[in-house]
Amino acid sequence: MLGFFIELTHTIKRYRLSIAIGLSGWVLLISYLVYEFSGMGGLRGLVAHLLRGDPLFVVFHTMILLAPVISTAFAYLVGKKVALEKELRNHTEDLIRIVEDKTRELKHYSEHLKELVDERTAELRAILMASMDAVINFSSRGDVLMWSRGAEDILGYTEGEVVGEKFSYLFPPEMQEELKELIKKARIEGFARQSELKMRRKDGRIIDVEMTLTSLGKQGFTAIVRDITQRKRYEEMLRQSRDAYFNMLQDLERAHEELKYAYDELREIDRIKTDIISNVSHELKTPLTVARGFIELALGEVNGSVKEYLKLAAEALEKQNHIIDDLVKVAEIHRGRVSLNLEEADIGDIIWEVVELKREMAQRHGVSMRVEVNSQLPRVRVDVGGIKHALGNLVDNAIKFNRPGGEVRIKAATLRDNFLVVCVEDTGIGIEKHHLEKIFEPLFQVDSSTTRKYPGTGMGLTLAKRMVELHGGTIWAESEPGRGSKFCFTLPLE
Repeated sequence: MLGFFIELTHTIKRYRLSIAIGLSGWVLLISYLVYEFSGMGGLRGLVAHLLRGDPLFVVFHTMILLAPVISTAFAYLVGKKVALEKELRNHTEDLIRIVEDKTRELKHYSEHLKELVDERTAELRAILMASMDAVINFSSRGDVLMWSRGAEDILGYTEGEVVGEKFSYLFPPEMQEELKELIKKARIEGFARQSELKMRRKDGRIIDVEMTLTSLGKQGFTAIVRDITQRKRYEEMLRQSRDAYFNMLQDLERAHEELKYAYDELREIDRIKTDIISNVSHELKTPLTVARGFIELALGEVNGSVKEYLKLAAEALEKQNHIIDDLVKVAEIHRGRVSLNLEEADIGDIIWEVVELKREMAQRHGVSMRVEVNSQLPRVRVDVGGIKHALGNLVDNAIKFNRPGGEVRIKAATLRDNFLVVCVEDTGIGIEKHHLEKIFEPLFQVDSSTTRKYPGTGMGLTLAKRMVELHGGTIWAESEPGRGSKFCFTLPLE
């Protein structure tokens, strides 16, 4: 109950004007009815008075009766107006507070944005000032507005010397029209680039530059200038080097043609030489065969010293025949006419056959021979006659260049990379190191004089090398003067 009265009190205070207006109509009606009730002599007289048909009284009584309704409606409207005004005032205050808060926020953001813009502007200016390229701003009228550190380095002017001056002043007279066209293009298209221009430095020197123009609208233009003087110098040096290179190539082509011509002539000479060797060898073998046949017949008819002489003659003819065979074989290999007759063979058997053939020669020179061959060696696929001939030449040399009482060792073994290796070692005079690379060349001899101690044509090692290479192997020599030599060659097992 107390709360009701408190609320009622607040309502009366808040809406006292509206209540007063609303009660005024009711007070007027009650006052009039009381007055007429007392004047008309009671309730019956009052009702009769109120129901009178006089138009004046009808209007008057209607107004008296409507007064409470009108005053109450008016009071309601006044109260509503007061409430709306108060609500509007509250909203206005809230809006003012919101606007003030937003204004403070906008001010804060504006200050922050200004700081960011200042920072970015400072960073951009620092970048522009640190750039090796020249960055120059100039107005639409052509006055220089900004001058970077790169511009100072390239053109020699300080910012204070150039700002306010005409941008065109930096270009020599012959570049003025080209500069105008470039600015016109940048104004129309917003961007323009010229790969090669010339600008004038403070010291008067003309330099080559590359320039890019960007239009900033009414604010003018930004020019980015790069010094290409050094690059142009390098390009010129490169062009000269290229011309020299092409000239050198032409000279090389001419030299190549000359060498090719000389090579063709050498090949023709070599072919003629090979043909001569082949033909001469054939002609030499015919009388040798006849002479050897007659000597063999004569050996059966004579005795004593004559027989020994005939044996020596037969040996000499055998040597000569071997030399001719070497020449013929080399000529055939050189002409590419050799076809290998490959067959599976035991390398130990081949070695022992060669040893037996050379045993008599070793005995005459007082040289012993020793064979070291593993009986478990795999068989190889070779041209037996060719390998015998090559190995025989190596053994010949090992005996010929040995010392009395010396030794020749022939070894065979397998290598880890599916190759079989055969080596012929001697205890002879050895070979100088600088001769080792040449000993396999045709006709090469360490002692080529006519009075040399060791006879031969210098074709034996050449033939051995080419025969081994035809089989897919390699051959090499190791030697030390006074301590003997070692010749090895490989043959593939597959």
